[in-house]
Amino acid sequence: MSEQELIYSDLPGGLPATYRIPPGAAVTLESVSAFFDGAGAAGSFLPCLAVYSQDDKLIGRWFPSLTMAAGDSGEVSYGPF
Repeated sequence: MSEQELIYSDLPGGLPATYRIPPGAAVTLESVSAFFDGAGAAGSFLPCLAVYSQDDKLIGRWFPSLTMAAGDSGEVSYGPF
């Protein structure tokens, strides 16, 4: 059985937030939770989760079912894929 570890960052840094998987590591994406702050949005927006491979190829994009209004904030969970 392989070791499993939760990947978590409370302060992702610049936006869009990214997390690079170390070379040789394998990841099974089971769920993603992200907090979106629309305080600086000029209008409504649709949060997006984009997943890329190690060689920067787009694997997929996922959107929640609801649009967020400017000034709204909230947490969006994505999964299962």
